[in-house]
Amino acid sequence: MDALICAMSAWKIALCVVIIVSVLAALILALVAIHKRRAAPRGKEKFGRTGESIVDRAARRSKERLGRAGESIEERAARRDKERLGRIGESIVEQIIGKTQFGKQYVLNNYAAYHEGRTFEVDHIVINPRGIFVLETKNWAGEVFGAEDDEMWIQRHGHGKYETEEPHPNPIMQNSGHVYHISKILGGEYRVEPVVVMANNNGCHIESDKVVDLRDLESYLIIFGPPIYSASEMEYIYKALLDYQKKYGVSHREHVESIERTHALIQKGICPACGGKLVLRQGKYGEFYGCSNFPECKFKVNK
Repeated sequence: MDALICAMSAWKIALCVVIIVSVLAALILALVAIHKRRAAPRGKEKFGRTGESIVDRAARRSKERLGRAGESIEERAARRDKERLGRIGESIVEQIIGKTQFGKQYVLNNYAAYHEGRTFEVDHIVINPRGIFVLETKNWAGEVFGAEDDEMWIQRHGHGKYETEEPHPNPIMQNSGHVYHISKILGGEYRVEPVVVMANNNGCHIESDKVVDLRDLESYLIIFGPPIYSASEMEYIYKALLDYQKKYGVSHREHVESIERTHALIQKGICPACGGKLVLRQGKYGEFYGCSNFPECKFKVNK
């Protein structure tokens, strides 16, 4: 009897060992299969609008790294300093405008997405009862001179013989592109207000009511005009923008890479949206380059 019991116990132990080994083998096979699927070429990457393969993307990024490595120490330091100042300015504005308060105001920071053949990135979007505000933050030191219609603004540093001037593209014109994209995403049914925020409170020499000093931003958003949106309308607009970003959103890195690719194609006279030819046209506000496949493709860029 004891021998029989021992035999049965050994049989049970053997069966348990077989089951455990089988389960472990199945898990290992499953993990190997998952690894192979992840490692296998996927044809087009996530940002597949470019049609790049993984190999092509790796080669391009390698070239970009080599290009950045070719910067002088002074150029690299200047670029990084500008990026740092920009982030500081945006952080200060975030503190001023506050966070989303359901039913009172809705805030989106660093809103980046793909739209009409290109990416765009907005520093801040504020939705309150008085409007939809698209904020572009500039943390420029010194004095800044310009007007709403000027192509370039001038930033002045120092005094006397040490005074220097640095030109910058007009941020109002830059922000007008952001306003266009946000308006189109919302179906063109809502008025979108452009605002350029001067984080150093040096907007006194700029001729435009679309420019606001940081110290005046909070009151500007509160007294902009009479309330026009209800709590439900604000929430609807907020969710519409969030839903679009979930579907077409891009990271900051992808946005920068997209800008570089777009500029390269435009320089070659190629439409970055559809691959058509860019042709010079005359519009209401001057000359611009539009796609030869218009109206199917509505891509355009200022001359």
